Amino acid sequence: MAGYAGRAGASSLARSSADVLKRELPEGVLSAAKKMGPYLQIPDSVPLLARERLGKGGVLRGLWILGEKLQCGFDVDLRSILLKQEDVEVCELLGADIYRIDASGGWLVASGKAEDALRIFRKENIPASVIGICRAGLQRQLRLGDDIRFLEEP
Repeated sequence: MAGYAGRAGASSLARSSADVLKRELPEGVLSAAKKMGPYLQIPDSVPLLARERLGKGGVLRGLWILGEKLQCGFDVDLRSILLKQEDVEVCELLGADIYRIDASGGWLVASGKAEDALRIFRKENIPASVIGICRAGLQRQLRLGDDIRFLEEP
């Protein structure tokens, strides 16, 4: 994954609900949450099998679409998905799911050479993380510690 989960959605929520949020969050946190994140581009040198631009429906919808493109299942560790703390706080206060809100600007990338892809992202100052693996079959598993659930079509 390149970029942050829910960045665009949290930014929009922070701007539209600023009056409510300013009672609960320090000004610096609210100010950071309001800022739009960059719309990232995938460098041509990144070795990829497929990619999916994130948008409405967030990371979970993007995972579903990428799994459909590749006709594969996956095992994703939710703790590996990149989050900004201010976005987490906005989502918690407003009851939004950071994994399902708009993540425009970010990408999911499937690569057979994850370490090479990460090295290129780092060189380009693009936040990125390996969040899981593709697997045979169509079982789409999400892990959070010992808790395992399965992604259903969004």
